[in-house]
Formats: sequence, C-alpha cells, structure tokens
Amino acid sequence: MKLLNRLRSDSGQAILEAALLMPVFALLGFLLIDIEWMTRDAAAIEYIVNEAARCEAIQSAACSAPANVQTYATQLAANLRLDTGTNFQLSTPACTPSLCSVSIVYAFKPLGAWFPPMTISRTGSAAVPPSPGPGAQERVR
Repeated sequence: MKLLNRLRSDSGQAILEAALLMPVFALLGFLLIDIEWMTRDAAAIEYIVNEAARCEAIQSAACSAPANVQTYATQLAANLRLDTGTNFQLSTPACTPSLCSVSIVYAFKPLGAWFPPMTISRTGSAAVPPSPGPGAQERVR
C-alpha cells in the first residue's frame, strides 16, 4: 500500500521535469551562442573581402601584388580575431582595370563536436571609375 501511495504522490515531479528539460535548454542556449559567433565571423569576412578588393582596386602600396593582398587580408582577419590558419583561404583572381575581386573561404568550427562544420564563403569586388578625360572640368562648370 505504501508503494502505491508513493507512486501516486506528486512530490519530486518538479525536479524530474527540470532534470528532463535542463539539457534541452542548455543545448538551445549553446546553439544560439554558436549562431551569433557564426554571424559575427560572416560579417567580419564580408568586411575583409570588400576592404581587400578595394585595396587592390586603388592599387595601394599595401596591395601591389597578390601576395600582398593575402597579407593585408590576413592582417585584417587577425585584427578581427579570426583564425587565419588553414581555415582561412583567400583567392584573388586577376584584377582587370575595371574590376578587382577577392574571395575568402572560411571553415567555421562550431562549439561542440556534434555540430557539423560549416563553411563561410564570401566574394567582394571593387572598381575604380575611369578618370575623366580632358575637358571634363569645363563641362562640370
């Protein structure tokens, strides 16, 4: 009789529900943190590709050769606290007078080993408008 009364009582119900739901809430919390970090890294990579393409387009001294563009982008990534090891791959196709582009593929490592690895790919491009020809000053006036 005591066992039946014990099974029918409500004591301990709240602790059992908490024990079942707490891992779910913890997983959701870590998942939200991981998503925030991934979007922060994606925004940083977007900034890096645009700045590296702009640097190459204006023919800055810092980006006079493709190797220099790689160094410039790596320095930007390091300043933004991104992993610049094997996870960071930059490619700079040939820069034409009308358009320069830079592409980055970044392997994002999630918090836990059970989350699948994700790849963030971004391409940025920049162009310098052609300089006005002779007599452009007269037309502006």
